[in-house]
Amino acid sequence: MTDSLAADAVVLDIDGVLVDVAGSYRRAIVETVERVHGRSVPRSAVQAFKDAGGFNNDWELTYALALYVLASAEGYDDSIDAYTDAIEHRGGGLDAAVAVVTDALGARAFERVEERWDREHLRDVFQALYLGTDLYRTLEGGEPSVPPKPGVTDVEPDAPVVGSDREPTASESDLRGFIHDEPVILADGTRQWLQSTVELGILTGRPEAEAEIALGRVGLDGIPAAHRFTMDDWGEGKPHPAALTTLAERLDADAVAFVGDTLDDVRTATNAAEADARRVYHGVGVLTGGLTGDDGRTAYANAGAAAVCESVNALPDLLE
Repeated sequence: MTDSLAADAVVLDIDGVLVDVAGSYRRAIVETVERVHGRSVPRSAVQAFKDAGGFNNDWELTYALALYVLASAEGYDDSIDAYTDAIEHRGGGLDAAVAVVTDALGARAFERVEERWDREHLRDVFQALYLGTDLYRTLEGGEPSVPPKPGVTDVEPDAPVVGSDREPTASESDLRGFIHDEPVILADGTRQWLQSTVELGILTGRPEAEAEIALGRVGLDGIPAAHRFTMDDWGEGKPHPAALTTLAERLDADAVAFVGDTLDDVRTATNAAEADARRVYHGVGVLTGGLTGDDGRTAYANAGAAAVCESVNALPDLLE
């Protein structure tokens, strides 16, 4: 890794880079599973899934966590760390999670798990909790409905949990929405420096409408649509390089710094470098997401990061 980089374009992730999502998206993941299946894990366990790779989409991470809870009720006794390690070994993502559980339980037991694995319901509860009543009505349509939060005790990340057959029994009205609990990380001075010094792009796993809300909050909603990629714009997701190489082309860049808060963000940059030899791609990890401290720096380095910053606000000093 280096203390300085040359780049004429910067592409920014949103979550964990521009806004802090520990109390919003990550909270919604564990609370959705808690409300639907009656069991919870500490919010910190979400990072194990992120590190396994393939979980840029937080809905799919929620499904994988719910799958773990349901599989535990059928006798799957690995810890979450062992579960996510096995997922990583199989290439990461939800398909790998399904393969891990199927191999561990067998086809018949997995069928019983799958009967109770309602991904559409999990997504609806997630969106209700994250967006809140007003935004849910606007963006999703209809009225949000979520099961009541059970009185459960969090388990340790390395302890197996047992699933629940409890059906949702109640809905809530006037949900505030976790989206309102996203502190802004990007400082005004950093935003002004970026806007006046380099070409800017956005590459995020958020749906477009939710990305627009966050960009408005941090003052970057003026970035043209052609210079943004959201969940709605491509199917592959990170760490596939297509969105980043397309943005580099549209930004007419010779060297691109992609700033993210997960290992998949760094892998996106390294994959882009392999796919597009005409340009230089730098993966820059920030320590304002789930990866922090010396362990975070080491994990980023092992994934091929060109640099690691305490936050996005270190970019002016990092970029030549």
